[in-house]
Amino acid sequence: MAKVTLEVQASSLAGFEPDEEAVAIGDTGAEFENDGETLLEVVAVTACTLTVVTPREIEDLAVEDKAYVMTLAERRIIGPFPTKTFNDSGGLVQITSTQEDTTLVAFKKG
Repeated sequence: MAKVTLEVQASSLAGFEPDEEAVAIGDTGAEFENDGETLLEVVAVTACTLTVVTPREIEDLAVEDKAYVMTLAERRIIGPFPTKTFNDSGGLVQITSTQEDTTLVAFKKG
């Protein structure tokens, strides 16, 4: 299965339905284009650990990935993700989960 690419939604006064935009992370993870202002809504359908990869190194030492331990049916908003720490060379943030049914919605202020 290919990695899931999340479309970053823009919030507005009219709003949007996060549940309609939610995408399951699958077994290969997900990614999104990050400008440093993007937030993620995460829903742990099953208890899981969600990991946001930090490809950054300081003085040849890797910056530790950011892990979120989530309980069954927990809903959480995480981010924003500073580009210097979280963006890979393509400007994307990489995310993995221990459960394939974890759902994600990427959004930012419109």
